[in-house]
Amino acid sequence: MLYTGLDYHRSFSYITTMNEKGEVIGQKKLPSNGEIGLLPYEMPGELQEAIKVFIEYYNYQRYHEGLGDATPCGVYTGRHLEVLQRRKEAKNRTLQARRDYDRINREQGSGL
Repeated sequence: MLYTGLDYHRSFSYITTMNEKGEVIGQKKLPSNGEIGLLPYEMPGELQEAIKVFIEYYNYQRYHEGLGDATPCGVYTGRHLEVLQRRKEAKNRTLQARRDYDRINREQGSGL
């Protein structure tokens, strides 16, 4: 069983994962772009609002590598398949444009 807790290095700046013996096995830094600031909150409501904003960012805006670079909300609603298909199409268009560009340069003999 793993324990995941928050370390209080200047107000919630790291998430620590520990094993059952209490040994630290991982530590991730939370984003420092204002979701949960580095200054302590004076009122519980301020902290609750900051956590709410962070959770919305984490679930609706942040792309998770473990979910195929999709948001948790997108995976839950099934929208991630559409997004991944659009990304694949854009990648294919880019690769085709590169091939065409290289082919034209080779035909003209100009090289790169």
